Amino acid sequence: MTTSHFAARAVLSARRGFIVLCLALGAVPAAADSVVATVPIGNNPYGVAVLPDGSHAYAANFSSDNVSVVDTATNAVAATIVVGSHPYGIGAHPDGTRVYVTNSGADSVSVIGTATNTVITTIAVGGQPRAVAVRPDGAVAYVANTAPGTVSVIDTATNTVAATIAVGGSPASLAVRPDGARAYVANFDSNDVSVIDTATNTVTATVAVGSLPQAVAVAPDGTHAYVANSGANSVSVIDTATNTVTGTIAVGSSPRGVAFRPVGSRAYATNYGGNSVSAIDTATNTVAATIAVGTHPHGVVFRPDGARAYVANFSSDAVTVIAIGPQVTALSPANGPAIGGTVVTITGLNFTGTTAVTFGALPAASFSIDSDTQITATSPAAILGIVDVRVITPDGASANTPADDYNYDTVPVELQSFDVE
Repeated sequence: MTTSHFAARAVLSARRGFIVLCLALGAVPAAADSVVATVPIGNNPYGVAVLPDGSHAYAANFSSDNVSVVDTATNAVAATIVVGSHPYGIGAHPDGTRVYVTNSGADSVSVIGTATNTVITTIAVGGQPRAVAVRPDGAVAYVANTAPGTVSVIDTATNTVAATIAVGGSPASLAVRPDGARAYVANFDSNDVSVIDTATNTVTATVAVGSLPQAVAVAPDGTHAYVANSGANSVSVIDTATNTVTGTIAVGSSPRGVAFRPVGSRAYATNYGGNSVSAIDTATNTVAATIAVGTHPHGVVFRPDGARAYVANFSSDAVTVIAIGPQVTALSPANGPAIGGTVVTITGLNFTGTTAVTFGALPAASFSIDSDTQITATSPAAILGIVDVRVITPDGASANTPADDYNYDTVPVELQSFDVE
């Protein structure tokens, strides 16, 4: 008889329901977009701002005529500063040395020196000033005056009003585009937004939005502005290139504040009537999550690194601190052999600062952070079955969803050679 040799490779497959890896993941921080602290402050806070270095948050307490300074490292009040009557809006200078507070009951702006946390000067402006925003170059601050329907332009070098611009009815909020070329003013009574050319201090466009616009914010790339319409339970999306509304996002009850996360694709709208925050996916203009906060949330601001958001709750006299944890929205590919070694692209949000990536209970063989929205990871060897891929940062671990399912679906089996006679 002749002898022949052959080798055969058999491939075994596993599908959902047959073999599942059931290993417990160790303790991780809070899940994405979760409240991590509530800081008691003064009475009835409206506006809130964070210094450019992220070290402190400043909240304007309307009924106690003062500003609370919150240490963001300890989430404790580090100072309380007496200002004018009924402080409402607040904004930080880009160099971090000053904070500007509108005193709606005194028709003035208090300028706080952050080195000493004392008022260094007071500037007279229009009637019932509600909001303030500092141009990115720091040379000018804009103040929305509700009663006369104007914006005061403050020269920050001299602390004097250099110009006054007529806008719509009862301006309630304003924001400046990152390039400093335009300012956007939400006019509460006229249901529109005034667009100001900051070079000429003139209104160049008026954009109709929803009912009772209460807040406005501009995206980090300057391409869009979001307007919180408190009378319509919505956010209007303005294309800043065309000054037209290109979308409307349904949010919670009576939104009063809105802010963009400095990195990634996230914005927050505070729902005054719903005691919540709507987390908006700015890539799709849809609400991705709703976060319960304090009573009657109003102002909202992100820390410059995007890792925390601070919400001023008017009726519960507190600032809610929200951790912005990672979220996994897709895997490509979402399956591979049990021997590992598959390079997987993880898509999602808030990946900056990632410290670990896990496939079930096992750490990834390797990973690299490509951007705030993408990670490239290599799968470790495991047994057949479906596991959750989780991204972990100092601010939380991604919650388990169907989008993070990874299927170890094949395993190579080498059969021994044998003789056939």
